[in-house]
Amino acid sequence: MSRFQFAGQESFPDDEYTKEVVYLDVKAEDFKIRLAYVRKVMKNGGSFWDIVSAGAMKQGKKEFLKGAQFSDNFLDKEIKEYLKNRGWEKGQKSQNSNELPF
Repeated sequence: MSRFQFAGQESFPDDEYTKEVVYLDVKAEDFKIRLAYVRKVMKNGGSFWDIVSAGAMKQGKKEFLKGAQFSDNFLDKEIKEYLKNRGWEKGQKSQNSNELPF
């Protein structure tokens, strides 16, 4: 069973900071969830992929609350590597695993 599978992609060329979103289906033995990862561009021109988050002010400071958290960082690292290398465009599959980290 694959850990995750490409489900879709959208581009946002007019947005200053969010350039695209990729949807991935993550499967386990008893459930399936769709996650959205966004490619953000920083003011200095650098970019990064991360799980969708929401900003909230707390005690005068802006905090970003993640839309999902992993109990094991291996899956998150595998997903980010897939996104960084634009694996969905190359037809790459996720690594197969009989034991998922959750």
